[in-house]
Amino acid sequence: MPQPVRLTLADFLIWESSRPEKERFEFLDGEIFAFGQGASLEHNELVMRLSDVVRAGKSAHCRSAVGMQRVIAGESATFPDIVLLCDERDLFAPDTRTSRYPKLMQKQYAYDAIPTLEEYLIMDSRERRGILYRRDASQLREMPIGEGTIELASIGARLDLAALYDGIV
Repeated sequence: MPQPVRLTLADFLIWESSRPEKERFEFLDGEIFAFGQGASLEHNELVMRLSDVVRAGKSAHCRSAVGMQRVIAGESATFPDIVLLCDERDLFAPDTRTSRYPKLMQKQYAYDAIPTLEEYLIMDSRERRGILYRRDASQLREMPIGEGTIELASIGARLDLAALYDGIV
């Protein structure tokens, strides 16, 4: 059986530039993943609430983006729901036109390659749970979340999970 061809990031970006603007793709570990045609209302509500917390806690020199900001990390290109840019060394490309869990692990490895990334949060929009990745001296450490309050040390903010998920799940 022939092995699938693995693309480089450069090949992917060339290929993607030939696609219609309304199509979005992520590129992880040599593979292309198409975005769906939209997220659930619960997912979008959760992103908006988290965005409010991130914007309230950010420093004056930081910039934030929701949904359409591409992140280039190593040989991967992704679109996180919320991005907070606080360091000029952050590796972001200019604005351009499932089982989810294996893809999330690939993203975690890609984000670990960004030396200025301090924290990264994944929240489930179908259950009250998530994972906070926080950088220690060498890598991002996984911290499961299920209840209570989440401390986002990088921006000095706290998330009350009950309030965050109120009316969502």
